[in-house]
Amino acid sequence: MLKISRKKVKTVYALMHIAIVAGVIAIILFKPLDAYWLLLPFVACFAAAVYCDWWIKEKFRCPNCTNCLVGGERGGHRHMVVDPLNQYDRYCSVCGEEIKIEFTD
Repeated sequence: MLKISRKKVKTVYALMHIAIVAGVIAIILFKPLDAYWLLLPFVACFAAAVYCDWWIKEKFRCPNCTNCLVGGERGGHRHMVVDPLNQYDRYCSVCGEEIKIEFTD
Protein backbone atom coordinates (compact mmCIF):
# COMPACT_ATOMS: atom_id res chain seq x y z
CA MET A 1 0.00 0.00 0.00
CA LEU A 2 1.24 3.46 -0.89
CA LYS A 3 0.37 6.51 1.20
CA ILE A 4 0.60 9.68 -0.84
CA SER A 5 -0.32 13.24 0.12
CA ARG A 6 -2.96 14.52 -2.27
CA LYS A 7 -2.06 18.15 -1.50
CA LYS A 8 1.63 17.65 -2.33
CA VAL A 9 0.87 15.85 -5.58
CA LYS A 10 -1.55 18.61 -6.66
CA THR A 11 1.00 21.29 -5.77
CA VAL A 12 3.87 19.64 -7.63
CA TYR A 13 1.63 18.92 -10.63
CA ALA A 14 0.55 22.59 -10.74
CA LEU A 15 4.19 23.73 -10.45
CA MET A 16 5.08 21.47 -13.38
CA HIS A 17 2.47 23.16 -15.57
CA ILE A 18 3.47 26.64 -14.42
CA ALA A 19 7.10 25.86 -15.28
CA ILE A 20 6.11 24.64 -18.75
CA VAL A 21 4.04 27.79 -19.44
CA ALA A 22 6.79 30.08 -18.13
CA GLY A 23 9.35 28.31 -20.32
CA VAL A 24 7.16 28.70 -23.39
CA ILE A 25 6.70 32.41 -22.63
CA ALA A 26 10.47 32.85 -22.25
CA ILE A 27 11.06 31.22 -25.64
CA ILE A 28 8.32 33.32 -27.30
CA LEU A 29 9.85 36.52 -25.90
CA PHE A 30 13.39 35.45 -26.81
CA LYS A 31 13.20 36.31 -30.52
CA PRO A 32 11.46 39.74 -30.43
CA LEU A 33 13.53 41.01 -27.52
CA ASP A 34 16.72 39.40 -28.83
CA ALA A 35 17.78 38.86 -25.25
CA TYR A 36 20.05 35.89 -24.69
CA TRP A 37 19.47 36.09 -20.94
CA LEU A 38 15.93 34.74 -21.59
CA LEU A 39 17.52 31.35 -22.29
CA LEU A 40 18.34 31.04 -18.58
CA PRO A 41 14.68 31.18 -17.44
CA PHE A 42 13.81 28.69 -20.19
CA VAL A 43 16.47 26.25 -18.99
CA ALA A 44 15.42 26.76 -15.36
CA CYS A 45 11.74 26.21 -16.21
CA PHE A 46 12.55 23.12 -18.24
CA ALA A 47 14.62 21.70 -15.37
CA ALA A 48 11.83 22.46 -12.88
CA ALA A 49 9.24 20.71 -15.07
CA VAL A 50 11.44 17.63 -15.46
CA TYR A 51 12.11 17.55 -11.69
CA CYS A 52 8.38 17.80 -10.88
CA ASP A 53 7.65 14.98 -13.33
CA TRP A 54 10.38 12.85 -11.72
CA TRP A 55 9.06 13.59 -8.20
CA ILE A 56 5.53 12.49 -9.08
CA LYS A 57 6.80 9.32 -10.76
CA GLU A 58 8.89 8.49 -7.68
CA LYS A 59 5.82 8.77 -5.42
CA PHE A 60 3.81 6.40 -7.64
CA ARG A 61 6.30 3.52 -7.70
CA CYS A 62 5.32 -0.09 -7.09
CA PRO A 63 6.67 -1.08 -3.64
CA ASN A 64 7.55 -4.57 -4.90
CA CYS A 65 9.46 -3.94 -8.12
CA THR A 66 9.82 -0.11 -8.31
CA ASN A 67 7.85 0.09 -11.57
CA CYS A 68 6.20 3.47 -12.19
CA LEU A 69 2.38 3.39 -12.06
CA VAL A 70 1.82 6.73 -13.88
CA GLY A 71 3.11 8.16 -17.15
CA GLY A 72 5.47 5.60 -18.54
CA GLU A 73 6.28 4.70 -22.12
CA ARG A 74 3.88 4.63 -25.03
CA GLY A 75 5.21 3.60 -28.40
CA GLY A 76 8.81 3.59 -27.18
CA HIS A 77 8.69 7.23 -26.03
CA ARG A 78 8.62 8.43 -22.43
CA HIS A 79 5.76 10.76 -21.58
CA MET A 80 5.22 13.24 -18.79
CA VAL A 81 2.64 12.57 -16.10
CA VAL A 82 -0.98 13.40 -16.96
CA ASP A 83 -3.48 13.68 -14.07
CA PRO A 84 -1.65 11.47 -11.54
CA LEU A 85 -4.48 11.45 -8.99
CA ASN A 86 -6.98 9.83 -11.35
CA GLN A 87 -4.97 8.02 -14.03
CA TYR A 88 -2.63 5.60 -12.33
CA ASP A 89 -2.41 1.87 -12.89
CA ARG A 90 -4.11 -0.16 -10.20
CA TYR A 91 -2.08 -3.22 -11.16
CA CYS A 92 1.67 -3.21 -11.67
CA SER A 93 2.55 -4.03 -15.27
CA VAL A 94 5.77 -5.82 -14.24
CA CYS A 95 4.91 -7.93 -11.19
CA GLY A 96 1.11 -8.01 -11.72
CA GLU A 97 0.26 -7.24 -8.10
CA GLU A 98 -2.64 -4.96 -7.17
CA ILE A 99 -1.37 -1.72 -5.66
CA LYS A 100 -3.61 0.07 -3.20
CA ILE A 101 -3.01 3.80 -2.95
CA GLU A 102 -4.28 5.77 0.03
CA PHE A 103 -4.40 9.51 -0.45
CA THR A 104 -3.83 11.55 2.70
CA ASP A 105 -4.21 15.28 3.21
